[in-house]
Amino acid sequence: MRRFKTSFIIIMVFTVLSAACLGLCEFISNMSFYNSSLELRRAQIETEIGDIMDKVETSLSFGKSLESYYGIDTVLEQICGVEEGAVEAVMLDREDQILYTSYEAEDKKSLASVLDDSFTERLKDTAVDTYVIAESGYQYLVFPIWMNKETYLGNMVAVYLPDSSALRSGGGKWILLVILGTMVLLLCAGLRMFAEKPRKVLNRWMNLLVIAGMLAMSVCLYQKDKQQYETMIRDNAESAAEHIAGNLSGLLEKGLTEDGLMHMPDYLKSQIETNKVCREIHLVSGEDQQKDSGVIVRDIPAAEDLKLKFVIEQGYQQKLLLTMALTFASIILISMMIAIELFRLAEVIDKRISKDFGSGSEEQRHGMTLQIKLLSFFLYTGIYISISYTAVIMRNRES
Repeated sequence: MRRFKTSFIIIMVFTVLSAACLGLCEFISNMSFYNSSLELRRAQIETEIGDIMDKVETSLSFGKSLESYYGIDTVLEQICGVEEGAVEAVMLDREDQILYTSYEAEDKKSLASVLDDSFTERLKDTAVDTYVIAESGYQYLVFPIWMNKETYLGNMVAVYLPDSSALRSGGGKWILLVILGTMVLLLCAGLRMFAEKPRKVLNRWMNLLVIAGMLAMSVCLYQKDKQQYETMIRDNAESAAEHIAGNLSGLLEKGLTEDGLMHMPDYLKSQIETNKVCREIHLVSGEDQQKDSGVIVRDIPAAEDLKLKFVIEQGYQQKLLLTMALTFASIILISMMIAIELFRLAEVIDKRISKDFGSGSEEQRHGMTLQIKLLSFFLYTGIYISISYTAVIMRNRES
Protein backbone atom coordinates (compact mmCIF):
# COMPACT_ATOMS: atom_id res chain seq x y z
CA MET A 1 0.00 0.00 0.00
CA ARG A 2 2.86 2.32 0.88
CA ARG A 3 4.60 1.68 -2.49
CA PHE A 4 1.32 2.21 -4.37
CA LYS A 5 0.74 5.57 -2.67
CA THR A 6 4.30 6.69 -3.42
CA SER A 7 4.00 5.62 -7.05
CA PHE A 8 0.69 7.46 -7.39
CA ILE A 9 2.22 10.69 -6.05
CA ILE A 10 5.20 10.40 -8.41
CA ILE A 11 2.94 9.80 -11.43
CA MET A 12 0.66 12.72 -10.57
CA VAL A 13 3.51 15.18 -10.01
CA PHE A 14 5.28 13.99 -13.15
CA THR A 15 2.11 14.28 -15.25
CA VAL A 16 1.31 17.81 -14.06
CA LEU A 17 4.86 19.11 -14.52
CA SER A 18 5.32 17.42 -17.90
CA ALA A 19 1.98 18.77 -19.14
CA ALA A 20 3.05 22.27 -18.04
CA CYS A 21 6.38 21.99 -19.90
CA LEU A 22 4.78 20.67 -23.10
CA GLY A 23 1.94 23.19 -22.83
CA LEU A 24 4.45 26.04 -22.49
CA CYS A 25 6.21 24.82 -25.63
CA GLU A 26 2.92 24.65 -27.58
CA PHE A 27 1.72 28.03 -26.32
CA ILE A 28 4.91 29.94 -27.18
CA SER A 29 5.08 28.23 -30.57
CA ASN A 30 1.52 29.33 -31.29
CA MET A 31 2.23 32.91 -30.23
CA SER A 32 5.39 33.00 -32.35
CA PHE A 33 3.42 31.85 -35.37
CA TYR A 34 0.66 34.35 -34.62
CA ASN A 35 3.11 37.25 -34.41
CA SER A 36 4.73 36.22 -37.69
CA SER A 37 1.30 36.11 -39.32
CA LEU A 38 0.54 39.63 -38.08
CA GLU A 39 3.90 40.83 -39.41
CA LEU A 40 3.20 39.40 -42.87
CA ARG A 41 -0.31 40.85 -42.91
CA ARG A 42 1.01 44.23 -41.86
CA ALA A 43 3.66 44.12 -44.61
CA GLN A 44 0.99 43.38 -47.22
CA ILE A 45 -1.32 46.19 -46.02
CA GLU A 46 1.59 48.61 -45.71
CA THR A 47 2.77 47.96 -49.26
CA GLU A 48 -0.62 48.49 -50.87
CA ILE A 49 -1.63 51.54 -48.81
CA GLY A 50 1.89 52.94 -49.16
CA ASP A 51 1.41 53.12 -52.94
CA ILE A 52 -1.83 55.04 -52.43
CA MET A 53 -0.21 57.47 -49.99
CA ASP A 54 2.70 58.09 -52.35
CA LYS A 55 0.19 59.35 -54.90
CA VAL A 56 -1.48 61.54 -52.25
CA GLU A 57 1.87 63.10 -51.26
CA THR A 58 2.71 63.68 -54.93
CA SER A 59 -0.59 65.51 -55.46
CA LEU A 60 0.07 67.63 -52.34
CA SER A 61 3.47 68.66 -53.71
CA PHE A 62 1.66 69.93 -56.84
CA GLY A 63 -0.60 72.24 -54.87
CA LYS A 64 -3.50 70.20 -53.47
CA SER A 65 -4.65 71.08 -49.96
CA LEU A 66 -4.97 68.40 -47.32
CA GLU A 67 -7.83 70.26 -45.59
CA SER A 68 -9.92 70.33 -48.79
CA TYR A 69 -8.56 67.35 -50.67
CA TYR A 70 -10.51 66.71 -53.88
CA GLY A 71 -11.06 62.99 -54.44
CA ILE A 72 -10.56 61.95 -50.80
CA ASP A 73 -13.56 59.59 -51.03
CA THR A 74 -11.74 57.63 -53.73
CA VAL A 75 -8.59 57.48 -51.62
CA LEU A 76 -10.48 56.19 -48.57
CA GLU A 77 -12.30 53.65 -50.73
CA GLN A 78 -9.01 52.37 -52.14
CA ILE A 79 -7.52 52.00 -48.66
CA CYS A 80 -10.56 50.12 -47.36
CA GLY A 81 -10.45 47.96 -50.49
CA VAL A 82 -7.08 46.54 -49.47
CA GLU A 83 -9.03 44.16 -47.23
CA GLU A 84 -12.72 44.61 -47.84
CA GLY A 85 -14.62 45.07 -44.59
CA ALA A 86 -11.49 44.59 -42.45
CA VAL A 87 -9.63 47.91 -42.82
CA GLU A 88 -10.89 51.40 -41.99
CA ALA A 89 -9.09 54.67 -42.77
CA VAL A 90 -8.84 57.90 -40.80
CA MET A 91 -6.91 61.01 -41.89
CA LEU A 92 -5.64 63.32 -39.14
CA ASP A 93 -4.18 66.80 -39.40
CA ARG A 94 -1.00 67.92 -37.65
CA GLU A 95 -3.03 68.62 -34.47
CA ASP A 96 -4.31 65.02 -34.51
CA GLN A 97 -7.84 66.17 -35.34
CA ILE A 98 -9.92 64.06 -37.72
CA LEU A 99 -10.16 65.45 -41.26
CA TYR A 100 -11.67 62.51 -43.13
CA THR A 101 -12.75 59.01 -42.23
CA SER A 102 -14.22 55.92 -43.86
CA TYR A 103 -16.37 55.30 -40.77
CA GLU A 104 -20.07 55.87 -41.36
CA ALA A 105 -21.99 58.48 -39.36
CA GLU A 106 -23.53 55.84 -37.12
CA ASP A 107 -20.03 54.53 -36.32
CA LYS A 108 -18.72 57.82 -34.93
CA LYS A 109 -19.06 56.50 -31.40
CA SER A 110 -16.93 53.46 -32.18
CA LEU A 111 -14.43 55.74 -33.93
CA ALA A 112 -14.08 57.80 -30.74
CA SER A 113 -13.34 54.62 -28.79
CA VAL A 114 -10.73 53.60 -31.35
CA LEU A 115 -8.87 56.92 -31.61
CA ASP A 116 -8.83 57.73 -27.91
CA ASP A 117 -6.33 59.83 -25.97
CA SER A 118 -4.03 56.90 -25.26
CA PHE A 119 -3.64 56.45 -29.02
CA THR A 120 -3.04 60.09 -29.97
CA GLU A 121 -0.40 60.39 -27.25
CA ARG A 122 1.66 57.76 -29.04
CA LEU A 123 1.64 59.46 -32.43
CA LYS A 124 5.06 60.65 -33.59
CA ASP A 125 5.07 64.16 -35.07
CA THR A 126 8.55 63.73 -36.53
CA ALA A 127 8.19 60.22 -37.96
CA VAL A 128 9.04 59.77 -41.63
CA ASP A 129 8.51 56.03 -42.06
CA THR A 130 5.36 54.04 -41.47
CA TYR A 131 4.97 52.60 -37.97
CA VAL A 132 2.42 50.51 -36.11
CA ILE A 133 0.66 51.10 -32.79
CA ALA A 134 -1.17 48.33 -30.93
CA GLU A 135 -3.84 49.74 -28.63
CA SER A 136 -7.17 48.50 -27.18
CA GLY A 137 -7.09 45.35 -29.30
CA TYR A 138 -6.65 47.29 -32.58
CA GLN A 139 -3.69 47.56 -34.92
CA TYR A 140 -3.06 51.13 -36.12
CA LEU A 141 -0.83 51.40 -39.17
CA VAL A 142 0.26 55.05 -39.26
CA PHE A 143 1.44 56.69 -42.51
CA PRO A 144 2.97 60.15 -41.84
CA ILE A 145 2.01 62.67 -44.54
CA TRP A 146 4.74 65.03 -45.71
CA MET A 147 4.83 67.62 -48.46
CA ASN A 148 8.06 67.49 -50.45
CA LYS A 149 9.54 65.51 -47.55
CA GLU A 150 9.94 68.77 -45.64
CA THR A 151 6.60 69.88 -44.17
CA TYR A 152 4.68 67.57 -41.83
CA LEU A 153 0.94 67.72 -42.56
CA GLY A 154 -0.63 64.91 -40.57
CA ASN A 155 -1.22 61.14 -40.62
CA MET A 156 -3.25 58.58 -42.48
CA VAL A 157 -4.21 55.82 -40.06
CA ALA A 158 -5.30 52.38 -41.26
CA VAL A 159 -7.28 50.68 -38.48
CA TYR A 160 -7.77 46.92 -38.38
CA LEU A 161 -8.29 44.14 -35.88
CA PRO A 162 -5.80 41.28 -35.59
CA ASP A 163 -7.08 38.41 -37.69
CA SER A 164 -8.00 35.36 -35.59
CA SER A 165 -7.30 33.18 -38.64
CA ALA A 166 -3.62 34.04 -38.13
CA LEU A 167 -3.56 31.56 -35.26
CA ARG A 168 -1.96 28.26 -36.14
CA SER A 169 -4.50 25.63 -37.17
CA GLY A 170 -5.32 22.88 -34.68
CA GLY A 171 -3.21 19.82 -33.99
CA GLY A 172 -0.84 21.05 -31.30
CA LYS A 173 -3.07 19.84 -28.47
CA TRP A 174 -3.28 16.33 -29.96
CA ILE A 175 0.51 16.20 -30.31
CA LEU A 176 0.79 17.25 -26.66
CA LEU A 177 -1.62 14.55 -25.46
CA VAL A 178 0.08 11.78 -27.45
CA ILE A 179 3.56 12.71 -26.20
CA LEU A 180 2.35 13.18 -22.61
CA GLY A 181 0.57 9.82 -22.67
CA THR A 182 3.71 8.12 -23.95
CA MET A 183 5.81 9.77 -21.25
CA VAL A 184 3.44 8.63 -18.48
CA LEU A 185 3.43 5.05 -19.79
CA LEU A 186 7.23 5.02 -19.88
CA LEU A 187 7.29 6.38 -16.32
CA CYS A 188 5.02 3.56 -15.16
CA ALA A 189 7.39 1.09 -16.82
CA GLY A 190 10.29 2.80 -15.07
CA LEU A 191 8.56 2.48 -11.69
CA ARG A 192 8.48 -1.29 -12.19
CA MET A 193 11.99 -1.57 -13.63
CA PHE A 194 13.63 0.59 -10.95
CA ALA A 195 11.48 -0.47 -7.99
CA GLU A 196 14.49 -1.90 -6.14
CA LYS A 197 16.92 0.74 -7.34
CA PRO A 198 17.89 3.93 -5.45
CA ARG A 199 15.60 6.92 -5.94
CA LYS A 200 18.35 8.71 -7.91
CA VAL A 201 17.93 6.21 -10.75
CA LEU A 202 14.21 6.95 -11.01
CA ASN A 203 14.87 10.71 -10.90
CA ARG A 204 17.32 10.40 -13.78
CA TRP A 205 14.74 8.39 -15.72
CA MET A 206 12.12 11.11 -15.19
CA ASN A 207 14.57 13.81 -16.28
CA LEU A 208 15.40 11.82 -19.40
CA LEU A 209 11.69 11.44 -20.21
CA VAL A 210 11.11 15.21 -19.90
CA ILE A 211 14.07 16.00 -22.14
CA ALA A 212 12.94 13.44 -24.74
CA GLY A 213 9.33 14.64 -24.56
CA MET A 214 10.30 18.30 -25.01
CA LEU A 215 12.53 17.41 -27.96
CA ALA A 216 9.76 15.35 -29.57
CA MET A 217 7.23 18.17 -29.02
CA SER A 218 9.60 20.73 -30.52
CA VAL A 219 10.37 18.61 -33.58
CA CYS A 220 6.67 17.92 -34.25
CA LEU A 221 5.66 21.57 -33.89
CA TYR A 222 8.65 22.70 -35.96
CA GLN A 223 7.65 20.45 -38.86
CA LYS A 224 4.01 21.51 -38.57
CA ASP A 225 4.82 25.22 -38.46
CA LYS A 226 7.31 24.89 -41.31
CA GLN A 227 4.56 23.68 -43.65
CA GLN A 228 2.18 26.45 -42.56
CA TYR A 229 4.89 29.13 -42.87
CA GLU A 230 5.49 28.02 -46.46
CA THR A 231 1.77 28.26 -47.26
CA MET A 232 1.39 31.61 -45.48
CA ILE A 233 4.41 33.19 -47.20
CA ARG A 234 3.28 31.83 -50.57
CA ASP A 235 -0.18 33.37 -50.13
CA ASN A 236 1.37 36.69 -49.12
CA ALA A 237 3.69 36.64 -52.13
CA GLU A 238 0.82 35.88 -54.53
CA SER A 239 -1.16 38.80 -53.13
CA ALA A 240 1.86 41.13 -53.52
CA ALA A 241 2.44 39.92 -57.08
CA GLU A 242 -1.20 40.57 -57.99
CA HIS A 243 -0.96 44.09 -56.55
CA ILE A 244 2.24 44.95 -58.43
CA ALA A 245 0.86 43.52 -61.68
CA GLY A 246 -2.25 45.69 -61.23
CA ASN A 247 -0.12 48.81 -60.72
CA LEU A 248 1.92 48.06 -63.85
CA SER A 249 -1.26 47.51 -65.81
CA GLY A 250 -2.49 50.92 -64.64
CA LEU A 251 0.66 52.56 -65.98
CA LEU A 252 0.14 50.91 -69.39
CA GLU A 253 -3.49 52.09 -69.47
CA LYS A 254 -2.27 55.67 -68.91
CA GLY A 255 -0.15 55.51 -72.06
CA LEU A 256 3.20 54.04 -71.01
CA THR A 257 4.56 51.57 -73.56
CA GLU A 258 5.72 48.05 -72.71
CA ASP A 259 9.23 49.03 -73.74
CA GLY A 260 9.05 51.99 -71.37
CA LEU A 261 7.85 49.67 -68.61
CA MET A 262 10.88 47.47 -69.15
CA HIS A 263 13.10 50.48 -68.44
CA MET A 264 11.70 51.28 -64.98
CA PRO A 265 14.14 49.47 -62.66
CA ASP A 266 13.70 52.01 -59.85
CA TYR A 267 9.99 51.23 -59.51
CA LEU A 268 10.62 47.48 -59.39
CA LYS A 269 13.44 48.03 -56.90
CA SER A 270 11.15 50.05 -54.63
CA GLN A 271 8.62 47.20 -54.68
CA ILE A 272 11.32 44.73 -53.65
CA GLU A 273 12.38 46.98 -50.75
CA THR A 274 8.83 47.19 -49.39
CA ASN A 275 8.10 43.45 -49.66
CA LYS A 276 9.93 41.24 -47.17
CA VAL A 277 8.81 38.11 -49.03
CA CYS A 278 10.26 39.33 -52.33
CA ARG A 279 13.83 38.70 -53.51
CA GLU A 280 13.57 39.64 -57.19
CA ILE A 281 11.01 41.08 -59.61
CA HIS A 282 11.41 40.76 -63.37
CA LEU A 283 9.32 41.63 -66.40
CA VAL A 284 9.50 38.70 -68.82
CA SER A 285 7.99 37.61 -72.10
CA GLY A 286 5.08 35.19 -72.28
CA GLU A 287 7.37 32.25 -73.03
CA ASP A 288 9.09 32.48 -69.64
CA GLN A 289 7.01 30.16 -67.47
CA GLN A 290 7.03 29.41 -63.77
CA LYS A 291 9.92 27.02 -63.04
CA ASP A 292 9.71 26.19 -59.33
CA SER A 293 7.66 26.74 -56.20
CA GLY A 294 9.71 29.82 -55.29
CA VAL A 295 8.64 31.73 -58.40
CA ILE A 296 5.27 33.32 -59.16
CA VAL A 297 4.39 34.47 -62.68
CA ARG A 298 1.40 36.78 -63.12
CA ASP A 299 -0.19 38.30 -66.20
CA ILE A 300 -0.20 42.08 -66.55
CA PRO A 301 -3.81 42.69 -67.73
CA ALA A 302 -3.08 45.63 -70.04
CA ALA A 303 0.06 44.06 -71.56
CA GLU A 304 0.03 41.93 -74.68
CA ASP A 305 3.05 39.72 -74.08
CA LEU A 306 4.58 40.97 -70.85
CA LYS A 307 4.38 39.06 -67.55
CA LEU A 308 5.50 39.73 -64.00
CA LYS A 309 7.97 37.27 -62.48
CA PHE A 310 8.01 37.43 -58.67
CA VAL A 311 10.80 35.48 -56.88
CA ILE A 312 10.03 34.62 -53.24
CA GLU A 313 12.71 35.41 -50.64
CA GLN A 314 13.46 32.01 -49.10
CA GLY A 315 15.81 33.61 -46.56
CA TYR A 316 12.85 35.32 -44.88
CA GLN A 317 11.16 31.98 -44.23
CA GLN A 318 14.44 30.51 -42.98
CA LYS A 319 14.81 33.47 -40.61
CA LEU A 320 11.34 32.81 -39.16
CA LEU A 321 12.14 29.11 -38.74
CA LEU A 322 15.50 29.88 -37.11
CA THR A 323 13.78 32.21 -34.65
CA MET A 324 11.29 29.46 -33.84
CA ALA A 325 14.08 26.87 -33.41
CA LEU A 326 15.98 29.14 -31.01
CA THR A 327 12.74 29.76 -29.11
CA PHE A 328 12.21 26.01 -28.73
CA ALA A 329 15.81 25.56 -27.53
CA SER A 330 15.32 28.25 -24.87
CA ILE A 331 12.07 26.67 -23.72
CA ILE A 332 13.69 23.24 -23.45
CA LEU A 333 16.61 24.52 -21.36
CA ILE A 334 14.40 26.52 -18.99
CA SER A 335 11.82 23.73 -18.66
CA MET A 336 14.54 21.16 -17.97
CA MET A 337 15.99 23.29 -15.19
CA ILE A 338 12.60 23.87 -13.58
CA ALA A 339 11.37 20.29 -14.03
CA ILE A 340 14.53 18.74 -12.55
CA GLU A 341 14.09 20.82 -9.40
CA LEU A 342 10.34 20.37 -9.15
CA PHE A 343 10.55 16.59 -9.46
CA ARG A 344 11.83 16.72 -5.90
CA LEU A 345 8.27 17.67 -4.98
CA ALA A 346 7.13 14.06 -5.31
CA GLU A 347 9.66 12.91 -2.73
CA VAL A 348 8.88 15.87 -0.46
CA ILE A 349 5.14 15.04 -0.49
CA ASP A 350 5.91 11.37 0.11
CA LYS A 351 7.95 12.21 3.22
CA ARG A 352 5.36 14.74 4.41
CA ILE A 353 2.46 12.27 4.43
CA SER A 354 4.46 9.35 5.83
CA LYS A 355 3.73 8.10 9.34
CA ASP A 356 7.33 8.84 10.33
CA PHE A 357 6.96 12.55 9.64
CA GLY A 358 8.55 14.59 12.44
CA SER A 359 10.29 11.59 13.98
CA GLY A 360 13.81 12.94 13.48
CA SER A 361 15.00 9.87 11.58
CA GLU A 362 17.71 10.02 8.92
CA GLU A 363 15.11 9.60 6.17
CA GLN A 364 13.06 12.51 7.51
CA ARG A 365 16.14 14.72 7.74
CA HIS A 366 16.83 13.96 4.09
CA GLY A 367 13.23 14.89 3.24
CA MET A 368 13.58 18.17 5.14
CA THR A 369 16.75 18.94 3.14
CA LEU A 370 14.87 18.39 -0.12
CA GLN A 371 12.10 20.68 1.06
CA ILE A 372 14.57 23.46 1.88
CA LYS A 373 16.24 23.06 -1.51
CA LEU A 374 12.89 23.27 -3.29
CA LEU A 375 11.76 26.34 -1.35
CA SER A 376 15.13 28.01 -1.98
CA PHE A 377 14.76 27.32 -5.69
CA PHE A 378 11.34 29.02 -5.74
CA LEU A 379 12.66 31.97 -3.71
CA TYR A 380 15.74 32.71 -5.78
CA THR A 381 13.97 32.08 -9.09
CA GLY A 382 11.30 34.59 -8.08
CA ILE A 383 13.94 37.16 -7.11
CA TYR A 384 15.79 36.63 -10.39
CA ILE A 385 12.62 37.07 -12.47
CA SER A 386 11.52 40.18 -10.55
CA ILE A 387 14.83 42.01 -11.13
CA SER A 388 13.92 42.82 -14.75
CA TYR A 389 10.71 44.55 -13.62
CA THR A 390 12.28 46.64 -10.85
CA ALA A 391 13.16 49.56 -13.13
CA VAL A 392 9.64 49.62 -14.58
CA ILE A 393 8.04 49.73 -11.14
CA MET A 394 10.37 52.50 -9.98
CA ARG A 395 9.70 54.57 -13.13
CA ASN A 396 5.92 54.19 -12.70
CA ARG A 397 6.12 55.30 -9.08
CA GLU A 398 8.15 58.37 -9.99
CA SER A 399 5.58 59.40 -12.62
